[in-house]
Amino acid sequence: MLTSIALSTFITLGGWSVHSDKTYMSCYSEGECVKNKYNYNHSAVIVEHDGYTMGTYKNSYFQRTNFIGYTYRHNQLAVTGAIGSGYSGLKNNDYTCVLPAFGECVLITVSYSLEPLKVILMGDALAVAFELELD
Repeated sequence: MLTSIALSTFITLGGWSVHSDKTYMSCYSEGECVKNKYNYNHSAVIVEHDGYTMGTYKNSYFQRTNFIGYTYRHNQLAVTGAIGSGYSGLKNNDYTCVLPAFGECVLITVSYSLEPLKVILMGDALAVAFELELD
């Protein structure tokens, strides 16, 4: 006897953020430090299928981040844990990279869905993106 399992697929697109601070410092080995503005337009493309999640976005430091992970959902609340690239060399006040792993970064996000919008908390950034659930 075959039983059907309802699998859920979500697509997240876009992404616009605000940070707790408007700028961040980049310090170089020569001791020189430069103040930079954060990126606020992330061009995210994220696919989640039955919890398994992968995607790409331009992070707050203007670097492309690719990641793979798992999302746990409970009603509108979701928590994603993932391994991602694109945060190398960003150790100055960066709260996004929770733990360096395998030369990459462990990423944790908490989000809340307000269809068709999704509010995302990641590090010290609060973002909003479009989220679509496919049937």
